[in-house]
Amino acid sequence: MNGKWVWVALSAVLGAILAIGVVNFNPNLGGHGPAIAGGGDSAAELQSSSSGGFAGDAQTTLENQIVVLSQGQVQVVPDTAMISLGVQTVATTAQEAQSQNTQQMQAVIDKLKALGVKDEQMLTSGVNLYPEQDQFTGPENAGDIVRYRAMNQVTVTIPEVGRAAEFLDAAIGAGANSTGSVSFTIKDDSQYRIQAIGEAVKAARPKAEAVAKALGVTIRDVKVVEEGQSGPAAFGAFDQSSGLGGGAKTPIMPGQLSVVETVRVIFTY
Repeated sequence: MNGKWVWVALSAVLGAILAIGVVNFNPNLGGHGPAIAGGGDSAAELQSSSSGGFAGDAQTTLENQIVVLSQGQVQVVPDTAMISLGVQTVATTAQEAQSQNTQQMQAVIDKLKALGVKDEQMLTSGVNLYPEQDQFTGPENAGDIVRYRAMNQVTVTIPEVGRAAEFLDAAIGAGANSTGSVSFTIKDDSQYRIQAIGEAVKAARPKAEAVAKALGVTIRDVKVVEEGQSGPAAFGAFDQSSGLGGGAKTPIMPGQLSVVETVRVIFTY
């Protein structure tokens, strides 16, 4: 009998131990239940960090946003002109065409220097020499080389926009017989870009408020502001390809350039 009662007593003790283990085990706590449940404010801190301060709102935080792309623009009078001009020469031999071109182009460069243009303000943008074939005297001569054409093109940067016409006309008078265009830009547009960013940010809120009104909600705060990639100020161009040889001063109007910046603003509601 004593052995039977000993076995019954051991079974009761084992049952009690197993019951205590089941009560204290919580698979959702990964074996660390007492550290969170008994830590007082630990659970509240976790909720706050994941939901922006609103318990139970962690799943809807990303949904309570209005994303706006906004653009700001500033009109600026350009302060720099860029003139593309060059010399073309034609001769029966390649050497002669190139020699004539070199002399004529040097005369153009010397004239520009005499007007105050520095070496660093002139950039060679193209040098070409190629043969031209006979296409008109009959099939028996087709493909024969009848002449050579040499070309030299340079881009001149003029820091005084008001003198652009003066430089262009002087270059043509010295022998330039090929021009591409006159374009305009801004030497330092940083201050205008800052203004454009400010305009873009100011324009973002009315857009967001219009969306919020349509949704029946109220804008609460600004969460993120990101500056978009900015490009150079839009160039103003004036085609001069057909304006050669005139005796009157070439009319050139610089107009205004647009400095544009884009921002992305995320509002919460």
